[in-house]
Formats: sequence, C-alpha cells, structure tokens
Amino acid sequence: GRSTSMAMLSTLSPDEGERQFYRHDPADIHLSTDMVDGLPWQSIRLVVLSADALARGSTPAVITAATGRCRTHEVPVWWDLDWREVSWTDDDAYAAAVLPAIRGAELISGTEDEFARMLGGDPATAAPRLAETGIVANVLLKTGPRGAVLYRTPPEAPIRVPAVATRPVSTVGAGDTLAGSLAHARLRGDTWHDALAFAMRAAAWTVEQPGCSTGFPTEDQVMTMPAPGEAS
Repeated sequence: GRSTSMAMLSTLSPDEGERQFYRHDPADIHLSTDMVDGLPWQSIRLVVLSADALARGSTPAVITAATGRCRTHEVPVWWDLDWREVSWTDDDAYAAAVLPAIRGAELISGTEDEFARMLGGDPATAAPRLAETGIVANVLLKTGPRGAVLYRTPPEAPIRVPAVATRPVSTVGAGDTLAGSLAHARLRGDTWHDALAFAMRAAAWTVEQPGCSTGFPTEDQVMTMPAPGEAS
C-alpha cells in the first residue's frame, strides 16, 4: 500500500548531469522492528547501513534495533553517509541524526562534502578529524579520481590507495560498488589495504558502464582491471 521510489538520471558527461528522486511516502520509510527479529543473526557477518535511512518514518527505530542486535551478536557495523538533499531540512538535522548513530561503528565512508555536512568546518580536514575522535574505528574518505584514504584511530597510519586509470562513462553506482566490494574483500580475509585496492578496481569497472546496478562487476571482471595507480 505504499509508493515505490523512482530516480530519473540525465547524464551529460561522466560527472555532469541531473538526478531527480521521487520519494513521496516511499515504502522504505515504513519498516517494522519485527523485521529485525526475523533476520538470521547467527549467520550475519557484517551489516552495512545508509545514513539516509535515519531521515524519516519508522526506519530510524529499525536502525536502532538492528545496531543493538549487532552489538549483542558482535557483528561489525559499517555506515555510508549517503547524503541526499531531498531527505533533510538542513545540515544540522543531518548531523543530529547521524553522529549519535555511528558511534562504535567499525567503518564510516563518505565524500569530503558529506563529512563536512556532518561535522562542519573545512571539508578537506573533516574525515581525519572524525578519525581522531575515536567515535568510529575506521573513516573512509572517497575522493573520486584521486582515489580513497582510510583514516584509522591514531596512532594507526592512514592507508592511501590511488584510483584506477579508467575511461569513465558514468560515475553513478561507483560508491555502492566500492562499499560492496570492500565488504566482500574484508570478509574473505584481505587486509584493509588489499581490500581497498580491490574495491577501487571494482569501482573503476562500474564507472565504465552506463548503468547503475547493471554496472556492478563480478569478481572475475574486477580482476581484469589494472591495479590502482597503473595505466590501463
């Protein structure tokens, strides 16, 4: 009985275009905490959450229940800052919802703009500032063609991985690919550096495809991409 979300994308160049989201009373803000109880917690190894889910409806309560179960079962929690202007009244509302929710997470990822919206101040320093607080164990800063940096709670040194040389068609979906492939690599036992290098190769595959989820690669396809920093 609820509406299905829809997004319209007009691509003028790989990084230029317009996106219009249609999310009037969408189904995904009417979740029930009963759903959390029905999940197979004995087999779940990692939970990835979107900060956009904290914006409205009953979903924030579901997120709270899910993170509580994660603590009980010692399941790592990852967050994607996933800022969407259509979901929030202003940056203060976004920060007030997200900052308490991410406390204790294993990883939080976002762009310079997203970290700055949550923390304020200089976008170039927002991600490392968050890592210094120890609120989360690992802070992943995505910088597009410049690659990615994983800031860890000091005194751990940051891990920097350059982007993969590619011929971009559309950047839509690259962030989701990076998150999914990073999770895949960590769950199979890769170090953070190796996992992030694998994820950068996966993201490079996606930006060479015209679609979003249709541009997500298989593991074999990822391995056809050059290593980060190498010429294609």
